[in-house]
Amino acid sequence: MMRRKNSDEIDVSPLLPSSSRTFKEMYSIDSFFRKQDLNSIIADGIEDRIQEGGSIKRTLSVWDLIFYGLASTLGTGIFVTVGKVAKLSAGPSIVFSFLMAGFASFLSALCYSEFASRIPVSGSAYSFAYISLGEVVGWFVGWNLTLEYAISASAVAGGWATYFKYTVVSLGGTLPWWLDMHEINELITISPLSFLIVLACTLVLLFGMKESARFNLIITVINIAIILFFIIFGSFHVDKTNWGDFFPYGISGTWRGVGIVFFSYIGFDSVSTLAGEVKKPKRDLPIGIIGTLTIVTMFYIAVSLVITGMVPYFQIDEDAPLASAFGRIHINWASTVISIGSVTTITATTLTSLVGQPRIFYQMAKDGLMFSIFGKTDSKGTIMYGTLITGLTSAVIALFFDLDVLLDMISIGTLLAFTVVCAG
Repeated sequence: MMRRKNSDEIDVSPLLPSSSRTFKEMYSIDSFFRKQDLNSIIADGIEDRIQEGGSIKRTLSVWDLIFYGLASTLGTGIFVTVGKVAKLSAGPSIVFSFLMAGFASFLSALCYSEFASRIPVSGSAYSFAYISLGEVVGWFVGWNLTLEYAISASAVAGGWATYFKYTVVSLGGTLPWWLDMHEINELITISPLSFLIVLACTLVLLFGMKESARFNLIITVINIAIILFFIIFGSFHVDKTNWGDFFPYGISGTWRGVGIVFFSYIGFDSVSTLAGEVKKPKRDLPIGIIGTLTIVTMFYIAVSLVITGMVPYFQIDEDAPLASAFGRIHINWASTVISIGSVTTITATTLTSLVGQPRIFYQMAKDGLMFSIFGKTDSKGTIMYGTLITGLTSAVIALFFDLDVLLDMISIGTLLAFTVVCAG
């Protein structure tokens, strides 16, 4: 993107806000293929230069990254996706679906780790594409990431609403009609609870990233304890005969499951969007990305084995598979524990899903490819306007659209982002 005029002078005009660039500079054919120069960014401190109007603060450690990554991935992957795929697509062979999807994600994770350690800015796949493939590709990827980050928060919120209702019912209560979900047609489902949880998480993020990280750390520790409880306690109630027909839908069903459970790995890549807020990005980002992916893969495989061992695959509850598994064997107290835990887990996932998109827009705004308001921060380094606008947008989407519709959109966005990063 940056061009050296001579050994002592660097042309940084492409990095300035759009208002500082002429129409010809922004929209000429050459600008479409202009690339950011990595060596110039590192050697001349261009990142600091483009943040002169206020910048995000470097406050996060490697443990903040790992717990952020775990919170981003463990929610719907375990508490929603496992039940749907095991029952309708793969049966017990969902274990192999997770393994293959995990392997594919691992290859992408290596690319993300390499890029993130060398390019410690907040743009994630957008910045990687801009530097390696050019401006037009970077711009396209930046907007495409909206399908992954902003819309994934809406999808996760739909799963949260389902589990919240299940928890209320398991505790002997009923959900008021005005908070319940109302299906209008195949595409639209009114879900006030989904809307409210996205708004609540947006407000938490407005307090600042370090404060949000502390909140996320506490709630993620609780969530991991709940998942370990299911794995350990549930393993004592596994009936091995349930694994007798391990490939009920054939190999094609297992492969079909790969495409669906791939959504469960969305989150490890979002760690790279925090590059601008990490104290030691070159060391901590690769550890955070690879560490997150490794841990969640082990959790997915363990949970899949236990759930398909406890309940015949064709009897698994699609909406609340883990909690209903204990309810089916009449251990209601354990079912209640899992229900409460699922609500806290998906709360953390909703929160972390809202983190990535404002940071993508922040970097795009700094590069002159997005409205300048998205590049502004408050005195604490919080991306105030970007967080508020993307949060409200995600809340409205969560209010009206069904989870299955959103999952398809997210998978498309994620696969394209992974492909571009690997190509770069």
